[in-house]
Amino acid sequence: MKRFIFVSMLVLLFIGLTGVCYSTSINGSVTGTEVTVNYTEPVTNEDGSNLKDLDHTNVYYTKDSDGIRVKVVPDNQTGPDINASALTGGGDSKVIFTVPVSSGEDTNISIVATATDDANNESNDSPPLVLNVDKQAPAAIQ
Repeated sequence: MKRFIFVSMLVLLFIGLTGVCYSTSINGSVTGTEVTVNYTEPVTNEDGSNLKDLDHTNVYYTKDSDGIRVKVVPDNQTGPDINASALTGGGDSKVIFTVPVSSGEDTNISIVATATDDANNESNDSPPLVLNVDKQAPAAIQ
């Protein structure tokens, strides 16, 4: 049992020392079903050391109506990975994507961003941004 605890602690320490840190908050807006998200890439690893190997960032959303986490493919890209501005991070990113919402649906979406380094270590989620996507018409005037 002691050996298991020791090995588990080493694994957690290794993961903590090699991962990237994502502490920057994100902001954004919704127009119809088009979502715009802005954020700044991290510049440090989880241990506070300077980031030297940032590869890309990703944005995810979860609709309250179905609870499924979706990796965003920005409208101007063919894949989900958003290339880093530099290996050291710090660049400002703007991501535009469309959320599939049916006519008559009104749902909140929770959006987070992550950063991934060259070794494919993905950071924890950024603080969530919650936006409302409203495709529900008001009632008829009586």
